[in-house]
Amino acid sequence: GRVCPPPPVPHRAPPSRWADHDDDDTADAPISAPAPLPVVTDAQVYHLYETAKNLDKRGDARAALSLLRRIRTLRPSDTRVLRRMSRICAHAGRPALAAQILRTGLRAHPRCPYLWHGLAVHEMRRGDATAARAGFRAAVSCGPGVPHPYHAWALMEKRLGRPDVCLAILERGRASCPRRGSVRLQHAAGSVQAEMGRWADAERSFQRGLKVAPRHHHVRSFLHSGLGGLAARRKDADAARDHFRRAVGGNPRHAQGW
Repeated sequence: GRVCPPPPVPHRAPPSRWADHDDDDTADAPISAPAPLPVVTDAQVYHLYETAKNLDKRGDARAALSLLRRIRTLRPSDTRVLRRMSRICAHAGRPALAAQILRTGLRAHPRCPYLWHGLAVHEMRRGDATAARAGFRAAVSCGPGVPHPYHAWALMEKRLGRPDVCLAILERGRASCPRRGSVRLQHAAGSVQAEMGRWADAERSFQRGLKVAPRHHHVRSFLHSGLGGLAARRKDADAARDHFRRAVGGNPRHAQGW
């Protein structure tokens, strides 16, 4: 008799390009939405940032930048990350990229005093005192209680041969910053006043710094060294020795005290 043709093979749609290509019927099932990324806590972000800082201090700039970029995706509004990235690029000899990072951050955070301070320091190192002053003015306008811009701005003016302007900026900072925040400003003012021969003013500035400095703050060593130098100048050897001992006692690596 007649040979019957084989039964037709049922049509099967090609597997989805995203399917797992298993043999069961789930290969063509609709793809579910991806699981949400795990929530990263602020404590975890802080740990990542501290790790990036330590990598930077050890000289591993590439690993530090990689970790900072990761933190940037987790906390886009954290301007600390931008400041650290900018510093790493500047230390690596890429000042243009460092400035670009700061300017990009300022477009998103135009009232951040730390970003303005970083940009001002960049301009200062570039030798553009006018642009640096503009950055420092913006920094102290946005954050009048932040001591760093006053400190860097004042010392720039001193290096440019304007000690009176330097002291005026430091005095403005001392009046605006919280007590503890003013410690570095007190030390800077005392140092400049001593160089100008204003011994009594210098001693008052150093003493004011000691009154507000936390007990274990490293700047206490510098304040005691300053007072020790003033005591030695007026031939008070006992007071000088006492201050120098306090300076190196609080920080054995404080060469100025030795």
